[in-house]
Amino acid sequence: MHLEGCKKRRNIKMAYEGPCIGKHEKCKASELKQFPFRLLDWFVHLKDVDEFGTVDHAKSLVSISEQDRRDVAQWKFTQLDRNHDGKLSNKEIKRFRFALMPLEHCAKQFYRICDTDRNKKVTNDEWTECLVTRAWTWYEGRDENHDTIQ
Repeated sequence: MHLEGCKKRRNIKMAYEGPCIGKHEKCKASELKQFPFRLLDWFVHLKDVDEFGTVDHAKSLVSISEQDRRDVAQWKFTQLDRNHDGKLSNKEIKRFRFALMPLEHCAKQFYRICDTDRNKKVTNDEWTECLVTRAWTWYEGRDENHDTIQ
């Protein structure tokens, strides 16, 4: 770890002692379909912590309205858009992905899918469509595909 830090000229601190718990395999299609649901559900709880300092465990993606899901997506988009240009750049997305979700092996593919016009930036409309619509589409069809929430 020290060698890698020297190569990258960064101070890398140990986050966890013990065997690696991250997945090293490729993201499966079923995991990629489920990813927006898990991500948006996580954002629901992060927003609660941000606003109220605590998590309401009774609140989940399923228990809130469509508009509330969109509001959560918008809230997170605004947080990620550090330069306030209305687009998430690869740098802004990468910072989020690695800073907050280092073990999420489907993140990179997910963000590529969100960039529907392939300009390497994700607009608010692309973000909402990708995150909210895909999350709910997966949720409604989860039994047909034998997917479960992990």
